[in-house]
Amino acid sequence: MHPRQETPQVARFLGLLFGGLLRAKLMAALNLRYRKSFRESYLAPVLVGGLIEMTWPATPNSPFQRYRLREIGLRIRA
Repeated sequence: MHPRQETPQVARFLGLLFGGLLRAKLMAALNLRYRKSFRESYLAPVLVGGLIEMTWPATPNSPFQRYRLREIGLRIRA
């Protein structure tokens, strides 16, 4: 994802992400209640764009799944 294609949701999401955070914590920080809107508006764009990665990529629905910034995500956030 090119920085110029960054949506306000992506910018907000990247600003919150540090270390490895659980989906529930990210949703709470963004004040979101619905998983579907979180997944479509926030999570999918940054995953597809390669800005973040899953800590358990083989099991994306794991209750232990966390998300962390990749190098490109760190550069965009900076």
